Amino acid sequence: MYADIDSWMFELPLNLKYRYPLTMTRHLVGSLGYSSLLYSKQVFEYGYQVENNPSVSLTTDFHSNELRFYPGLLNISLGISNQLKNRKILETNIYYQHNLGELGQEGIKPGFLGVKGVYWFSIR
Repeated sequence: MYADIDSWMFELPLNLKYRYPLTMTRHLVGSLGYSSLLYSKQVFEYGYQVENNPSVSLTTDFHSNELRFYPGLLNISLGISNQLKNRKILETNIYYQHNLGELGQEGIKPGFLGVKGVYWFSIR
């Protein structure tokens, strides 16, 4: 038995960021915020093997095109920001997103942990 779920969603983050200067060119960066999630489409595909004949499998799918907001995620990040010699800024963060409720048609409760890199530059 297997299940494959594809979700089309938009994350709408709202975060407050604080920069604490360590030196003139280096800052400790922390942020706290909230992200709401808008699901626009989900596709579920399930597969089953027949008990009496393992070479035969049944596959079924379900499509949901319901546009729906879900409770969202609590965002927390901590990182460091360095100003480079060319006056651009390279920022690296470790972030965690904690779920605030069930998401999607399947009702999952995800948590995300990752690393994010940002290159800041001015547009003239």
